Amino acid sequence: SLDAAPRTAPTAYPALTQVSEARWRAMDRGGSWQNVWRSTPVGASTGGAYPAALELTITLSSGEQFTRVFALRRSDA
Repeated sequence: SLDAAPRTAPTAYPALTQVSEARWRAMDRGGSWQNVWRSTPVGASTGGAYPAALELTITLSSGEQFTRVFALRRSDA
């Protein structure tokens, strides 16, 4: 509840059950999928570019897969 009393322990509710794997990938601005995304390039003192999109693939214990792609807004727009 949004109006929980102070010091009330939060309650966890599973969003999905029977998930055997969840995998994220990020699309760079060149359109290539990357399995690893560094928010700040190695050796850089300032933040790097945000990905153009994120992909989430969920695999259920039955073997079924669900993939969703989320387009992201440009960070310089």
